[in-house]
Amino acid sequence: RGRTMTIHTEERAAELRVALADALEADGQLTEPAWREVFESVPRHAFVPEFWALTDGEQRHVTAEDPDWLALAYRDDALATQFTDGVATSSSTAPGLMLTMLQAMDVAHGHRVLEIATGTGYNAALLAERLGSHQVVTLEVDPVLARLAESRLRRCGYTPLVVAGDGREGYRDRAPYDRLIATCGFSRIPTAWLEQVR
Repeated sequence: RGRTMTIHTEERAAELRVALADALEADGQLTEPAWREVFESVPRHAFVPEFWALTDGEQRHVTAEDPDWLALAYRDDALATQFTDGVATSSSTAPGLMLTMLQAMDVAHGHRVLEIATGTGYNAALLAERLGSHQVVTLEVDPVLARLAESRLRRCGYTPLVVAGDGREGYRDRAPYDRLIATCGFSRIPTAWLEQVR
């Protein structure tokens, strides 16, 4: 029974990925065929086994046991994935916004990317699917989140370098990078980024 449920879940998730890509394309957000392939391939649900979603104006805790889990995981919504003292401290960004940032990066085959703020690992998976895992380095300030993201990435077949550390320092060992994407806020651009990105 468990195997049947897993097969059904994966089939349904694949359908939902196509539907999400269709919706993003219909909205004019998804304009590059290469990114469409990526969004249809990477399983967002594998990176958000539990989250808090806003449904009907209410904050709702959702887990993989919830019958709405898959449908909510593939909506074009941000999903809060960690709370500290009642404040969301990590989330999975809305796919449409992620796509806007990824397309704006204008990556090409052979580019090496540094991602600041790994979070769930989903964005790193999207980058790894597009460029190859060996071209992606992702930094996360929270070591617990970094470990979780790395294990989820590996379960999905992606092996980018996941580093627990201060994103402001970048990661000199793999520099120079062709692109950098930061999915968290900073008051100024850190000097290390300017030194490490071509």
